[in-house]
Amino acid sequence: MIQPKPASGPFLKPPKQKNLFGEERRVGVEFEFSGIGLNETAELITELFGGEVNEKNAYQLEINKTRLGKFKVELDSSLFLDKGYEKQLNKLGIDVNSFGKKENIEKKFREIASSVVPFEIVSPPVRIPKLKELEKLIEQLRRKKAKGTRASVFNAFGMHLNPEVTSSDPESIVRYIKAFILIEPWIRRSAKIDWSRRLTPYIEEYSKAFKSKVLNDSYNPDLKLLITDYIESGNTRNQSLDLLPLFGFLEQETTSKLIKDGLTSERPTFHYRLPNCEIENAEWSLAVEWNRWIWVERMAEHELLNQYSKQYKKMMLKPIIKEEGSWIELIARWMENE
Repeated sequence: MIQPKPASGPFLKPPKQKNLFGEERRVGVEFEFSGIGLNETAELITELFGGEVNEKNAYQLEINKTRLGKFKVELDSSLFLDKGYEKQLNKLGIDVNSFGKKENIEKKFREIASSVVPFEIVSPPVRIPKLKELEKLIEQLRRKKAKGTRASVFNAFGMHLNPEVTSSDPESIVRYIKAFILIEPWIRRSAKIDWSRRLTPYIEEYSKAFKSKVLNDSYNPDLKLLITDYIESGNTRNQSLDLLPLFGFLEQETTSKLIKDGLTSERPTFHYRLPNCEIENAEWSLAVEWNRWIWVERMAEHELLNQYSKQYKKMMLKPIIKEEGSWIELIARWMENE
């Protein structure tokens, strides 16, 4: 397969560098790993960026007042973060509050869970030139023998990028959805998304019906219709490009009425969930994943976006496996010429 360049190296600049408020765009990063505990991870963050550690509970730490902003380090499971284990124990007639020291019980749960549930770092939103600072954190975690996606067949660990959007105009958002649909097959092949992650429900592609609707030249919805079409097409927070945080921010009332399982935190960003987190691999980096995302942004702003959309519909909305390889090669050639 043609491999467009650059695949790694410095962080590429997006075509548009201002957010919807006219300020320099920022990106939040989330990544999952194992092999290093909460406290040791928090110490690494304070060594690099300063700050003060605050223990919210046995499963979640905040590092405040760092030179980049507030970090979170947490055991990545709602069972623990939402203290769902208490509900489960209560069903069995066990009252956690009746035990001596509740914090000791929570720490024991943490010790048991940390062998099978990943820890997650949630970074503050940082300016794009500052992403190299987060790369330093990844390098330090690697030196401490943190383990990522490919360290075990059970490690369905991911990295999420949350780049701020450039506009609240539904026409702009539709362009980015189109671009992602076009580029996603190449990313999945190029990044070699691990089978353990592909088997989970957390990086779902958009449905064929939704792709077909969005890729039509005539599709020009207002924001409420776009949100309605997105959710009623079966899209959830588990899409590889999750738009619910953005829709909740832009149109909270419409979004909340249509969502049955609650909203993620509302923010003016795309929530890009597809990448592996190969933190144990010296050849892998945050820059590699960011630069793959940049191809989505370049396509979104490209004058030939609608022409490529028509060609994708013609080639890809058919149940023929070999067509995907042809499409990936076509996109790779487009990248080579950019």
